[in-house]
Amino acid sequence: YDLKPSEMFHRQCFLTTWFDSIAPFVGQIGKDNILWSTNLPLTTSTWPQTQETIERCFVEVSTETREKILFLNAKKLYNL
Repeated sequence: YDLKPSEMFHRQCFLTTWFDSIAPFVGQIGKDNILWSTNLPLTTSTWPQTQETIERCFVEVSTETREKILFLNAKKLYNL
């Protein structure tokens, strides 16, 4: 293969999360391959405490990384 497995992963794989702490994933996976979800309408949704959940999960995450994970990565992936 022309690409290493890690290069393939970063080219075509994404992790979606909605209640985990984000900082460890950023170091392991990279900020460009993480998406955020409220998981609505499932019972495991963060709603109606979504803002509080985001604040708790994004501790020690920069504003730039937070914006990428919350909306910019999905915008780029889905050509929105």
